[in-house]
Amino acid sequence: MAALVGLPGLLAEFGATLADLLDGLPLEPSVFDSDENRISYGLATELLARAARISGSAHFGLTLGTRFDHRCMGLAGRWMQHSPTLGAALSSFIALQPTATEGATSFLHRHGDQVIFGYGAYDRTSLDYVQNYLVVIPMAFNIVRTLSNGKAVVTEILFSFRKPLDTLPYSQFFGVPVRFDQPVTGLVLQYASLDVPVAGAEPAEFAAIRSRAESLLQQSRQTVAGRVARALKGALVIGKSGRTDIASQIGVHHRAMARQLAKEGTSFQAQLDSARFHAARELLALTDLASGDIALSVGFENPGAFTAAFKGWCGTTPGVWRAAFKAGELIVLPA
Repeated sequence: MAALVGLPGLLAEFGATLADLLDGLPLEPSVFDSDENRISYGLATELLARAARISGSAHFGLTLGTRFDHRCMGLAGRWMQHSPTLGAALSSFIALQPTATEGATSFLHRHGDQVIFGYGAYDRTSLDYVQNYLVVIPMAFNIVRTLSNGKAVVTEILFSFRKPLDTLPYSQFFGVPVRFDQPVTGLVLQYASLDVPVAGAEPAEFAAIRSRAESLLQQSRQTVAGRVARALKGALVIGKSGRTDIASQIGVHHRAMARQLAKEGTSFQAQLDSARFHAARELLALTDLASGDIALSVGFENPGAFTAAFKGWCGTTPGVWRAAFKAGELIVLPA
């Protein structure tokens, strides 16, 4: 709940009530009392989407996200604060995120002299991630700006949803180009910015928190299937979604990964298909990207192969699925 504890206060600023927000949901108002409370990612998605609707603010999540940075993130925030460099801080956050969030993941991908600090949902219960992304990206922007004391260079912001009618709040807050209809959501930084030292970092604190974080990660009982799903979300867009790529990313041999997945009643191919299908539906639902661009972003070499696979997954083509979704004719069920 770290990113959501301020939601009732912001809702009140728009003249809306917490009772309206929670009506019909299996949540009590006390869930907002502590950033240590936990809810499912699907419920968090529903809360944010509802908040945008009842507040009448299409950029509700953006406003909420601008009010937070690493200091609202408990152990992960302290680990970032005492990391030697910005790159180490972001890597620390990414490493610890599985203990705090099941349903979304963060990643760093280098592209020449730039790097994307990205974020994406892999939760299978929804596709309505616009407000989630609007909360997280300004928080990430604040994290980078605060930890680097303004020295890190953010060159642009990417959002994997359609351009909103009012883009002024985006330009006013970020102050850099903001691009919509992208295959990935995140901040684009100069790669050299990762070497910027974190002001006030204490090496002893960093080591102590790292030890605590490693203990938490060992205690977390995420399945191999869950770890693979998390890894695939960030890997698809850069074409690193092969079984050996993913096995390396989660720290096991690909044969051991296959054996464990089999014990959990699944396979790598099933996980890859599910990840591709969900990512494709998200982009079809939230963006106006051409089918060919979506095909590439989810790991297909050409639109024809993507169309054939998509039709095998759900019985219709990407174009027909998108049209039906826009018309409200589809009920999106977990893959």
